[in-house]
Amino acid sequence: MTDLTIPENNIAQFVDHLAKEHNLVYVRTRLDDLAEKFSELSGDDIKPDLTEKKIIMLKKNGVIDGRQMTRILGRYLDEKKQHSDNSSDT
Repeated sequence: MTDLTIPENNIAQFVDHLAKEHNLVYVRTRLDDLAEKFSELSGDDIKPDLTEKKIIMLKKNGVIDGRQMTRILGRYLDEKKQHSDNSSDT
């Protein structure tokens, strides 16, 4: 895996750029439908958004490794939460 500089913010834009750079486009599959159904049946109410799905896609396609995926996803979720917290302050 190559050394990848992961930014502190604008993670969704970073993920889009990385996917585009590697000619990857997220396409929903029947397996995605099945995974969502299993999650729903198990009582899990979490549904990944498009950026989260793209991060997983990058890992599945070998663009990033597991550590990088964890770091990118963590930063994205922190950024998303921070944005949500700031929105509720108004």
